[in-house]
Amino acid sequence: MAAKSANLYARIEPDVKEQAERILSALGIPASNAINMFYKQIILNRGLPFEVKIPAARPADVSELGEAELNAEPEKGYADMKAGRTKPASAKMQIVPTLNFGGNCREALHMYEKAFNGKISCLITYGEANDPEYNPLLKENQKEYIYHSELVLDNQRIIMSDHVDIEFQTCYSNFLTIMFDTKEEVQQAYEIMKEGSKTIYQMEATPYSSCRVVFVDKFGIRWGIMTEQTER
Repeated sequence: MAAKSANLYARIEPDVKEQAERILSALGIPASNAINMFYKQIILNRGLPFEVKIPAARPADVSELGEAELNAEPEKGYADMKAGRTKPASAKMQIVPTLNFGGNCREALHMYEKAFNGKISCLITYGEANDPEYNPLLKENQKEYIYHSELVLDNQRIIMSDHVDIEFQTCYSNFLTIMFDTKEEVQQAYEIMKEGSKTIYQMEATPYSSCRVVFVDKFGIRWGIMTEQTER
Protein backbone atom coordinates (compact mmCIF):
# COMPACT_ATOMS: atom_id res chain seq x y z
CA MET A 1 0.00 0.00 0.00
CA ALA A 2 1.44 3.37 -1.03
CA ALA A 3 2.21 5.87 1.72
CA LYS A 4 -0.46 8.52 2.09
CA SER A 5 0.47 12.17 1.66
CA ALA A 6 -1.11 15.44 2.73
CA ASN A 7 -0.90 18.87 1.15
CA LEU A 8 0.74 21.77 2.99
CA TYR A 9 0.22 25.39 2.00
CA ALA A 10 2.42 28.11 3.48
CA ARG A 11 3.32 31.71 2.65
CA ILE A 12 7.03 32.56 2.67
CA GLU A 13 9.19 35.53 1.67
CA PRO A 14 10.23 35.13 -2.00
CA ASP A 15 13.95 35.75 -1.40
CA VAL A 16 14.00 33.26 1.50
CA LYS A 17 12.28 30.65 -0.70
CA GLU A 18 14.70 31.29 -3.58
CA GLN A 19 17.83 31.05 -1.45
CA ALA A 20 16.69 27.93 0.40
CA GLU A 21 15.59 26.10 -2.75
CA ARG A 22 18.88 26.97 -4.47
CA ILE A 23 20.76 25.25 -1.64
CA LEU A 24 18.39 22.27 -1.60
CA SER A 25 18.80 21.90 -5.36
CA ALA A 26 22.58 21.79 -4.99
CA LEU A 27 22.14 19.07 -2.34
CA GLY A 28 19.76 17.12 -4.58
CA ILE A 29 16.91 17.34 -2.07
CA PRO A 30 13.40 18.31 -3.28
CA ALA A 31 11.74 21.02 -1.17
CA SER A 32 8.90 18.64 -0.24
CA ASN A 33 11.44 16.14 1.13
CA ALA A 34 13.17 18.87 3.16
CA ILE A 35 9.83 19.90 4.69
CA ASN A 36 9.06 16.25 5.51
CA MET A 37 12.49 15.91 7.17
CA PHE A 38 11.82 19.07 9.19
CA TYR A 39 8.47 17.72 10.43
CA LYS A 40 10.10 14.37 11.31
CA GLN A 41 12.72 16.22 13.36
CA ILE A 42 9.97 18.11 15.22
CA ILE A 43 8.39 14.76 16.15
CA LEU A 44 11.68 13.16 17.20
CA ASN A 45 12.75 16.20 19.27
CA ARG A 46 9.22 16.92 20.57
CA GLY A 47 9.76 20.52 19.57
CA LEU A 48 11.78 22.59 17.14
CA PRO A 49 15.06 20.81 16.26
CA PHE A 50 17.05 23.99 16.88
CA GLU A 51 17.23 26.75 19.47
CA VAL A 52 15.03 29.80 18.89
CA LYS A 53 16.05 32.91 20.80
CA ILE A 54 16.78 36.61 20.48
CA PRO A 55 20.57 37.14 20.27
CA ALA A 56 22.10 38.85 23.30
CA ALA A 57 23.65 41.43 21.02
CA ARG A 58 22.87 42.31 17.42
CA PRO A 59 25.66 42.78 14.84
CA ALA A 60 27.05 46.29 14.63
CA ASP A 61 25.56 48.46 11.86
CA VAL A 62 28.48 50.45 10.40
CA SER A 63 26.14 53.20 9.22
CA GLU A 64 25.15 53.87 12.85
CA LEU A 65 28.68 54.03 14.27
CA GLY A 66 30.57 57.25 14.98
CA GLU A 67 34.25 57.59 14.11
CA ALA A 68 35.44 56.57 17.59
CA GLU A 69 33.14 53.52 17.64
CA LEU A 70 34.16 52.55 14.12
CA ASN A 71 37.84 52.64 15.05
CA ALA A 72 37.13 50.62 18.20
CA GLU A 73 35.67 47.62 16.32
CA PRO A 74 39.01 46.40 14.84
CA GLU A 75 40.57 46.82 18.29
CA LYS A 76 37.92 44.50 19.75
CA GLY A 77 38.70 41.91 17.09
CA TYR A 78 42.43 42.16 17.79
CA ALA A 79 41.81 41.79 21.54
CA ASP A 80 39.66 38.68 20.95
CA MET A 81 42.40 37.16 18.78
CA LYS A 82 45.08 37.74 21.44
CA ALA A 83 42.80 36.30 24.14
CA GLY A 84 42.09 33.17 22.09
CA ARG A 85 38.39 33.97 21.67
CA THR A 86 38.39 33.11 17.96
CA LYS A 87 37.80 29.95 15.90
CA PRO A 88 39.57 28.97 12.69
CA ALA A 89 37.45 28.82 9.55
CA SER A 90 38.08 25.07 9.38
CA ALA A 91 36.27 24.61 12.72
CA LYS A 92 32.97 24.33 10.83
CA MET A 93 34.12 21.27 8.87
CA GLN A 94 32.90 17.92 10.14
CA ILE A 95 33.71 14.35 9.19
CA VAL A 96 30.50 12.32 9.44
CA PRO A 97 30.84 8.52 9.14
CA THR A 98 28.24 7.06 6.77
CA LEU A 99 27.12 3.43 6.83
CA ASN A 100 25.08 1.74 4.09
CA PHE A 101 23.03 -1.45 4.44
CA GLY A 102 21.16 -3.89 2.25
CA GLY A 103 17.73 -3.66 3.85
CA ASN A 104 18.47 -4.14 7.55
CA CYS A 105 19.47 -0.59 8.48
CA ARG A 106 16.57 -0.22 10.93
CA GLU A 107 17.67 -3.27 12.95
CA ALA A 108 21.31 -2.10 12.93
CA LEU A 109 20.31 1.41 13.97
CA HIS A 110 18.53 0.17 17.08
CA MET A 111 21.34 -2.26 17.97
CA TYR A 112 23.99 0.47 17.75
CA GLU A 113 21.77 2.82 19.74
CA LYS A 114 21.64 0.25 22.55
CA ALA A 115 25.30 -0.83 22.38
CA PHE A 116 26.72 2.69 22.40
CA ASN A 117 24.00 4.44 24.43
CA GLY A 118 23.23 6.65 21.45
CA LYS A 119 20.20 8.61 20.30
CA ILE A 120 18.36 8.30 16.99
CA SER A 121 17.89 11.89 15.86
CA CYS A 122 16.41 11.26 12.40
CA LEU A 123 14.69 8.34 10.63
CA ILE A 124 12.98 8.57 7.21
CA THR A 125 11.84 5.64 5.06
CA TYR A 126 11.88 5.58 1.26
CA GLY A 127 8.09 5.66 1.31
CA GLU A 128 8.06 8.78 3.46
CA ALA A 129 10.78 10.48 1.41
CA ASN A 130 8.82 9.90 -1.83
CA ASP A 131 11.98 10.68 -3.82
CA PRO A 132 11.18 10.62 -7.58
CA GLU A 133 14.72 9.40 -8.31
CA TYR A 134 14.21 6.20 -6.31
CA ASN A 135 10.44 5.57 -6.56
CA PRO A 136 10.71 3.68 -9.90
CA LEU A 137 13.36 1.36 -8.37
CA LEU A 138 11.41 0.42 -5.25
CA LYS A 139 9.73 -2.90 -4.66
CA GLU A 140 6.75 -2.76 -2.32
CA ASN A 141 8.70 -4.03 0.73
CA GLN A 142 11.54 -1.55 0.07
CA LYS A 143 9.30 1.42 0.84
CA GLU A 144 9.97 0.65 4.52
CA TYR A 145 13.74 0.62 3.96
CA ILE A 146 15.65 3.50 5.55
CA TYR A 147 16.17 6.43 3.16
CA HIS A 148 18.10 8.49 5.72
CA SER A 149 18.76 8.19 9.44
CA GLU A 150 21.16 9.71 11.94
CA LEU A 151 22.50 8.23 15.15
CA VAL A 152 24.22 10.53 17.66
CA LEU A 153 26.95 8.99 19.82
CA ASP A 154 28.00 11.58 22.38
CA ASN A 155 28.59 14.55 20.00
CA GLN A 156 29.36 12.46 16.91
CA ARG A 157 26.77 11.90 14.17
CA ILE A 158 26.65 8.71 12.12
CA ILE A 159 24.51 8.67 8.96
CA MET A 160 22.90 5.33 8.08
CA SER A 161 20.72 4.20 5.18
CA ASP A 162 19.68 1.23 3.05
CA HIS A 163 20.85 0.93 -0.55
CA VAL A 164 18.23 0.02 -3.15
CA ASP A 165 20.31 0.64 -6.27
CA ILE A 166 23.72 -0.84 -5.31
CA GLU A 167 24.42 -4.38 -4.10
CA PHE A 168 25.67 -4.37 -0.51
CA GLN A 169 29.18 -5.73 0.10
CA THR A 170 31.16 -6.10 3.32
CA CYS A 171 34.22 -3.83 3.45
CA TYR A 172 37.13 -5.05 5.60
CA SER A 173 39.56 -2.20 4.93
CA ASN A 174 37.44 0.62 6.42
CA PHE A 175 35.94 0.50 9.89
CA LEU A 176 34.83 2.57 12.85
CA THR A 177 36.68 2.61 16.16
CA ILE A 178 34.74 3.35 19.34
CA MET A 179 36.78 4.45 22.37
CA PHE A 180 35.40 3.70 25.84
CA ASP A 181 36.79 4.73 29.21
CA THR A 182 36.85 1.27 30.84
CA LYS A 183 37.12 -2.36 29.73
CA GLU A 184 33.72 -3.07 31.33
CA GLU A 185 32.11 -0.67 28.85
CA VAL A 186 33.90 -2.40 25.96
CA GLN A 187 32.64 -5.78 27.18
CA GLN A 188 29.06 -4.54 27.57
CA ALA A 189 28.95 -3.07 24.05
CA TYR A 190 30.47 -6.19 22.49
CA GLU A 191 28.02 -8.44 24.33
CA ILE A 192 25.16 -6.65 22.54
CA MET A 193 26.86 -6.78 19.12
CA LYS A 194 28.64 -10.15 19.07
CA GLU A 195 25.74 -12.38 17.95
CA GLY A 196 26.27 -13.41 14.32
CA SER A 197 29.56 -11.47 14.13
CA LYS A 198 32.93 -12.55 12.71
CA THR A 199 35.93 -11.94 14.97
CA ILE A 200 39.04 -10.40 13.42
CA TYR A 201 41.02 -9.73 16.63
CA GLN A 202 39.68 -11.38 19.78
CA MET A 203 38.98 -9.38 22.91
CA GLU A 204 42.23 -8.93 24.84
CA ALA A 205 44.56 -6.43 26.45
CA THR A 206 47.22 -4.87 24.23
CA PRO A 207 50.26 -2.63 24.88
CA TYR A 208 48.02 0.39 24.20
CA SER A 209 44.62 -0.73 25.49
CA SER A 210 43.26 -2.53 28.57
CA CYS A 211 40.63 -4.15 26.34
CA ARG A 212 40.28 -4.29 22.54
CA VAL A 213 38.16 -6.31 20.14
CA VAL A 214 37.84 -6.00 16.36
CA PHE A 215 35.04 -7.75 14.47
CA VAL A 216 32.55 -7.59 11.59
CA ASP A 217 29.00 -7.49 12.94
CA LYS A 218 26.08 -9.46 11.54
CA PHE A 219 25.23 -6.54 9.24
CA GLY A 220 28.63 -6.63 7.54
CA ILE A 221 30.05 -3.53 9.27
CA ARG A 222 33.56 -3.74 10.75
CA TRP A 223 34.11 -2.27 14.22
CA GLY A 224 36.98 -1.78 16.62
CA ILE A 225 35.92 -1.30 20.25
CA MET A 226 38.60 -0.47 22.80
CA THR A 227 39.90 1.66 25.64
CA GLU A 228 42.66 4.18 25.06
CA GLN A 229 44.60 3.34 28.25
CA THR A 230 45.99 0.24 29.95
CA GLU A 231 45.06 0.81 33.63
CA ARG A 232 41.32 0.09 33.75
